[in-house]
Amino acid sequence: MTPHEQELLDATVDLPYLKPPLSMNDRMHWALRATWTRRLRDDAILLARKHRLPKGLSQVGIALHWQATTRRRRDSDNPAPTLKALVDGLVVYGLVADDDSGHVTSGCVIEAVASEARLWLRIVELTARAA
Repeated sequence: MTPHEQELLDATVDLPYLKPPLSMNDRMHWALRATWTRRLRDDAILLARKHRLPKGLSQVGIALHWQATTRRRRDSDNPAPTLKALVDGLVVYGLVADDDSGHVTSGCVIEAVASEARLWLRIVELTARAA
């Protein structure tokens, strides 16, 4: 690698939750939902700072991974509201300029069952930064 080339970002950010706080199937009060959305957005900002994620990237892929402890069937779209709030926080942080499809490709992944529940983000830079 030459001095002007930079490695593409490939970061794993552990989240402080055992399951997605917001789900497509939730039927919670709007005020509680707004509180969780704000908390997720703020947590994303704090975790981005903690992990010293770069700012101003052109395009990233962001995946929310959920590893549960039971074999129940899970729909990979259900955690989408949690992912949306986290992505919004990363945009506020400055990771990318916007969360539109030109800047962010995102999705949720349901991992194989494990003995301990875990929720994390994997952030991958899709286009190289300008030198």
